[in-house]
Amino acid sequence: MSDFNISTYIRIMQKGLSEFNTQEKAGRFLLDSIAKQDDVFVDITAKMVSNLVNRNKEVHDAIKEAATKQDTITNVIAYFDKKVVSKLNPHTDKDCCENLIRAMERDGTVPRRKRDELSEMYDSGNVGKFLAMTMMYALSRPNEVKEESVKDTDFDFLSETNNTCPIYRSPLVQTTKYGTIKKYKIIQIFPDNLDNETAFEFEELIPRPKDLGAAENKIAVSRNFADEYETFPNIEDFQRLINLKKQLMKSKDLKRDITNIDLEDQIAEVLSAIAGIKSTTDLKILSYDALRLDDKIKTDNFMLRNVLEFRVLSYYHFIEEQFSLMESDGLLSFKLVASEVSHCFEKLESEGLSQEEICEQLSDWFMSKKESNMKYKIACDTIVAFFVQNCEVFHAISK
Repeated sequence: MSDFNISTYIRIMQKGLSEFNTQEKAGRFLLDSIAKQDDVFVDITAKMVSNLVNRNKEVHDAIKEAATKQDTITNVIAYFDKKVVSKLNPHTDKDCCENLIRAMERDGTVPRRKRDELSEMYDSGNVGKFLAMTMMYALSRPNEVKEESVKDTDFDFLSETNNTCPIYRSPLVQTTKYGTIKKYKIIQIFPDNLDNETAFEFEELIPRPKDLGAAENKIAVSRNFADEYETFPNIEDFQRLINLKKQLMKSKDLKRDITNIDLEDQIAEVLSAIAGIKSTTDLKILSYDALRLDDKIKTDNFMLRNVLEFRVLSYYHFIEEQFSLMESDGLLSFKLVASEVSHCFEKLESEGLSQEEICEQLSDWFMSKKESNMKYKIACDTIVAFFVQNCEVFHAISK
């Protein structure tokens, strides 16, 4: 369910105005219908519009209060009749109005009678009054997103995306002294309440899921993207979300499979030793002549080869020594560890992952054997480089 408020209203109107077609211009143009009246005295700034559209703030109290007065309502309707209607894009004006009606329909908290009352104004041909009254109704609705704690039922969706929006790559949660705060929304990939034309277009791509509330039809995304998609569901974003969900589900299944591959518990001690390095005096640098990366890393993977090269040159001897010490003490079988790493690599390669993806999945696999801590994440990345150099990861490239 999407929310109908002033943020939604400005987003929709922006696409319907031919001249004031940015969020800032549209917001100022529309809100000035109230803000510039003699008894209001509110300056509509770019920051104010941005905060409203991004749902960071509530509507200014003076604007809210003015919108309840009959004189203001009369003046706003006159403003829309005289100024706003003439600025509507003649090719998209009907889309704009109908998108406003659909946005109210998608919000289950909008009373049916209110929606019908506003729809009747549009159906009667009174476009200016419809747009004005719809805006003033939107102004009365809650706009600011209140901080909410993460729900237990959302954990699987957040884990699936690694707590990162798959569209905008922004964090989906924020940790504060008060707890973990939601910066996301769980949306339906195939939304409910689509208009018939959009629903038909979506169904040509994939059949409508039997259960729209099933986990396979849901994904965690940033609230900004969620607001945009729920307001303007379109075939391009739909296709993108379908592909992302398939990739995420495949990655989730793969992580589950490789997590079940055994790895000696003592590997955690090696990771601790890497993470505990205090200075370069602890390290013996590997000779460039010993590097084998050029035979394994594809030529177009320059960044990956560069990163792996640094880690191998700096840490190979140190890691080799840690394994040797533990093996001599009877604490670990390096041959067994190497075999397990090789088995995990073969599993990942068989799934068609890129070299970058294989390195990341291996690092996560090592991480699953240790505590979740960024210090150990770097150690995991480093030990992956060790096994690339040691030949358990990646085959020689055919010449």
